Amino acid sequence: MLSLVSLSVLSLPVASRAQTKPLAGTVGTIGVPARVGKFQFVLTGASFATRVDHTDTAIADKGKKFLVLRYTLQNPGTQELGLDWAQVRFTVVGADNANHENAELVLNPETMSPLNLQLKPAQKVPCVTFVEVPATDPVPKLIVQNESAPVVRYDLKGKIKKFTGLFAAPDGVTALDAGVAKLAQKVDLGYFDFVVEKVEESAAALGEVAPEDGKKLVVVQVAFTNPGKMARSLDWSVYALSMKDANNEPVDFLQTLLRAVGNTVLTAEVNPGETVRGRLIFSAAKEARPDSLAFAYGEGRSAVVSLKAPPPAAGK
Repeated sequence: MLSLVSLSVLSLPVASRAQTKPLAGTVGTIGVPARVGKFQFVLTGASFATRVDHTDTAIADKGKKFLVLRYTLQNPGTQELGLDWAQVRFTVVGADNANHENAELVLNPETMSPLNLQLKPAQKVPCVTFVEVPATDPVPKLIVQNESAPVVRYDLKGKIKKFTGLFAAPDGVTALDAGVAKLAQKVDLGYFDFVVEKVEESAAALGEVAPEDGKKLVVVQVAFTNPGKMARSLDWSVYALSMKDANNEPVDFLQTLLRAVGNTVLTAEVNPGETVRGRLIFSAAKEARPDSLAFAYGEGRSAVVSLKAPPPAAGK
C-alpha cells in the first residue's frame, strides 16, 4: 500500500505539467491582422531603445533596454470598446525563457501621451508600448493577449529593427552601458540630449571662478536639449563628470555650470524642445591638454566624449 507521502510525491509532476501548459492561441505575423480577444490587432513594427520620451520619460537601467512595440487596435464589433493599457497585454519571452511584461502604458505615437478612450465600432487607432528586457537579449518571442481570450504568438527572430545610435553594439541587438562620442556629436543620455560644442582655456577669472596659481580654467560649452514632454531641471549636478588629460590624469571639475553668455551660474527649467547652452568649468595645470570628458547619469549609462578637434574634411 502506498503511503500518504508516496501519493503526494507522485502527484507533483502532474501539478507541474498543469502549471506549464501553454496558453491556447494562434501564430501571428507582423503586418497581418489577428484577432486578440475583443480587438482586431496588427503588430506593425518593433525596435530597441534605451529611452522612451513619453509624458514621463522612461530610461532603461544599465544592463537593460526597451523593446518598443508599434501596433494598431480596431473595434470589429457593434458596441464601443474601452481602450486603456490593461486591455491588451504583451509578454516577451526572452532567449533564456524568462518572461518580461510590458509597461502599464499604451501611448498615442504622435503625442506619446497615454490613451484612455472609447473605441467606436470600426474605429482603428495606432498605439505604442514598450517592455524592459535584458540589454543583450535578441527577444525571440512575443505573446499578445486580451483578458482570458486565446493569445497570439509572434516569432520576432530577425524581425526587430536594427538598434543604432551611441549605445548600440555592432550586432544591432545589444545596448551598451557606455557610449563613445566625438566633439559636436549628439549624446542621448538621461533626460537630455546634449552636444559638446567646443573646449576653450582661460587664464583669467570667469565671474567669481578664478584659476589657482599655476593653473588654468578649462571651459567646455555644451548645448542641452530637452527631447521629452515635460520640463526638466538643469544645473551642474545633472551628470557626474570626469575629465582626463592627454596623459590620462584627472582634471578637477569645479562643480560650476555658467551661462553661455555672461559669467553667471546657470540653473534652469528646460522646457520640452528647448535648447540651453552652458559652460562647464574645470581646473587644470597650465601644461595639461584636455583629452576626454565622461558624463554618467546616476547609476545608469555613461558616455565618454573625445575633446580632440576632428580632422578637417578632405579638400579643406
